[in-house]
Amino acid sequence: FFAAEIEAQGALITDSPPMAGFDEVLLPGEPELRMRARRLAEGIPLPDKTWADLEVLAEELRIDRLISADG
Repeated sequence: FFAAEIEAQGALITDSPPMAGFDEVLLPGEPELRMRARRLAEGIPLPDKTWADLEVLAEELRIDRLISADG
């Protein structure tokens, strides 16, 4: 019963019309869950300078390069 009530309350909220300038109404945590899924699928973007610094550090620590900047 409790889980069904929570689902119903969530649907009531997300089915509400969004404010002007927004496409949808989200529940707390939804943007983070979406970003997590995106990062898992696409990886985490890093600036070229950061990637270069990590490569230098890996070389200094004698860590083999297992992945590349583009996947």
